[in-house]
Amino acid sequence: MGENNIPAVVLPVTWQRALRIWWALWWRGMLLSLGIGGLLALVVGIIGGLLSIGEGPTIVVAVIAYFGVLAAIAVLPVQWVFKKQLKNFRIVLIECPEQQPNNIERPIVSK
Repeated sequence: MGENNIPAVVLPVTWQRALRIWWALWWRGMLLSLGIGGLLALVVGIIGGLLSIGEGPTIVVAVIAYFGVLAAIAVLPVQWVFKKQLKNFRIVLIECPEQQPNNIERPIVSK
């Protein structure tokens, strides 16, 4: 049984569903990275300008800061997509205890 006592139905993995999931992850990740990149470039650029560090070192610091922050929060788009309804389906996690063989009985499969 699924969340809220809704029976689980396993849908086949199709290109359309895979592309829908990819798109949901991609555009959220892109917006997040562009926002963070712009904000960090602004902050590091202002600080670099105020301290007269020079363009080269300022760019290096900005790039390092960008990748460090992005690596720390890259999971956010994944969490967001897990909470979204994607057209006629959503992504859920189903517990599979380690002791169960791979050929366990599956929930109802949609045709």
